[in-house]
Amino acid sequence: MLRIYGRLRFYLLALGPGLVTAFADNDAGGITTYSLAGAQFGFGLMWVLLVTAIALTVTQETGARLALATGQGLAGLIRERFGVRWTAFAVLTMLVANLGTTVAEFAGMAAAFSLFGVPPGLSSILTASLVVLLLARGSFTRIQYGFVAIGAAVSIAYAFSAYLAHPDWGHAARALVVPEITASSAYFLMLVGVVGTTITPWGQALIQSYIADKGLGPRDLAPVRVDVALGSGVLTNLIATFIIVACAATLFPTGRSINDAADAAAALGPLVGPSARTVFAVGLFAAALSRSASSRRHCSASRPCRSRARTSRVRPSASSAGCRSAGVRRLCSTACCPSSSPAPRCSSSSPDCRSSRSCSSRRS
Repeated sequence: MLRIYGRLRFYLLALGPGLVTAFADNDAGGITTYSLAGAQFGFGLMWVLLVTAIALTVTQETGARLALATGQGLAGLIRERFGVRWTAFAVLTMLVANLGTTVAEFAGMAAAFSLFGVPPGLSSILTASLVVLLLARGSFTRIQYGFVAIGAAVSIAYAFSAYLAHPDWGHAARALVVPEITASSAYFLMLVGVVGTTITPWGQALIQSYIADKGLGPRDLAPVRVDVALGSGVLTNLIATFIIVACAATLFPTGRSINDAADAAAALGPLVGPSARTVFAVGLFAAALSRSASSRRHCSASRPCRSRARTSRVRPSASSAGCRSAGVRRLCSTACCPSSSPAPRCSSSSPDCRSSRSCSSRRS
């Protein structure tokens, strides 16, 4: 019994990066894209969600494995491999992109508040204060659990919206595996939008820096894979599915034109009832809040390699085949070193790790 409890605790402690990244992926821009897809093309783009779920799981697990093996975020690895100039370019590009995304998230929260009669100026002040308070006063653990709670609220809100729309669930399930393609430029443009809002560069940076900051190592690979599969493979596109289903069942048959997620929420009221409008608006606000708060973490990986002696960093062995390989020897992590080695630092006698900057910077 104790062994089962210990194993469960081991998995639960490693959960978080995959789930939070998945929930943040459904931001105000994503909800708008999915709402437009359902309103304009009904169930015609459902099959794209199944394809992107597989692709998103692969890309997110790749970033997670890099973080587990190296203990560094994406920017840290770029600096180690390509130098400071390319790192500065990548970080500045990410800052500009995050600035635009943050503006979009505040616009999404303002739109959600406007459905309840709150002026945009007041809603912007309230949401900015809430985000600053959450990030400035909350601990790492509390913020992590807060993100998971917000993500769960978004999931429940849009699942309830889809239920209230009374869709043809059989048609929706069939559209997941049987593409209903419309031969038009608008359809393919929307297809690109759905793929682009699901698989994002910031998602790679976020999950990698998140895992590095949390101090996870190669021994945590199994629970991290479960975390990524649950978040990217299931929850991200499940929420997107509920949004498309709700709009396809209500707005598409009437030919109602919408411009954003707030229009979709307002349109659901007369068609389905005030409850659907309310939960759709609540989901929009929660999604935008989660994404705007998580955007500050994207560039935290630009710090140098952090010490992870308390987890599983050990002395590499010159005889290890993994350390001898050109693609792995620079990383000098426990992924290629025997777990029985006692010292939590790199060995200067290892011919394969002597040239590694990350190892030399960790020598004491």
